[in-house]
Amino acid sequence: MTLSMGALAMQLGSYLLEYMHPRLQLLLGGSIFVFSILASSFMTDFYSFLVFYAVLTGLGYGLIYMLPLKSAWSFFPEKKGTIGGLILASHSFGAIGWSFFTAKLINPQNETPSLQINVGSSFELLYSPTSAPVQNVSFMLRTVFFVELAIFLVAVICMNKKRVVVVHEEDLAKGLLAHDHQPKLQLKSTDSFFSKPFTSTTLSQKNGYLGDDGSSSYG
Repeated sequence: MTLSMGALAMQLGSYLLEYMHPRLQLLLGGSIFVFSILASSFMTDFYSFLVFYAVLTGLGYGLIYMLPLKSAWSFFPEKKGTIGGLILASHSFGAIGWSFFTAKLINPQNETPSLQINVGSSFELLYSPTSAPVQNVSFMLRTVFFVELAIFLVAVICMNKKRVVVVHEEDLAKGLLAHDHQPKLQLKSTDSFFSKPFTSTTLSQKNGYLGDDGSSSYG
C-alpha cells in the first residue's frame, strides 16, 4: 500500500516541481513522511497504524521522490544519466541498510517465533504479542523517526535551485557595436525549475553591472 500511494503521489510531486520552490516542496513531503512514522509508533489499532504508516508515509514519500533527481539534473545537465543512476542506486542501497538496522532494533537477541497458527492445511510461526520483538516495534519506529528527522533537516538546509542568467546574443552584439552611448542589454534570469523568466536587469557596455537600484560596478 505504501508503494501504491507513493506511485500516485509521484504524479502530484512531478507537477509541483514546476510551481513550488524545491525547499518548500521538500518541507511539505518530508514533514508528512517523517511525522507519520512517529505517529504510527503510538497507534494500537491496526487500521490507524495502516493510515499513518502505509498511506501517509507513501504520500510524503511520493511528493519528494523526483525532487533530488530534478534538482541534481539542473546542476549537472550534461550528466543526467550518471547522476540519476547514482541517486537511484543510493536509494536501493539505503533500503538494504535500513532493513538490517531495523531488524537489529526489533530483534537484537535474534529470537525465533513461538506462536503457531493453523492456516488451512499448514502452520505459520509468528511472534506472540508479548514477545520482545513485538514490544520493540514502537521503539524501532521512534528511532527511525529521529534518524530520518536528522537526515531531513540536513536535506532542507542543503536543498536549493540553480539560477541561470541568459543573455540574448543579438542584443549583446548590438550593444558592443554601439560606441556613442552605453547600451542597456536585457538580461532574463531564469530558473532551472521553470521555463518562464522571473526577473530582469541591465548590463552596461564595459562589462559593468547596473542594478535595479541604479548602482553600478565594473569587472
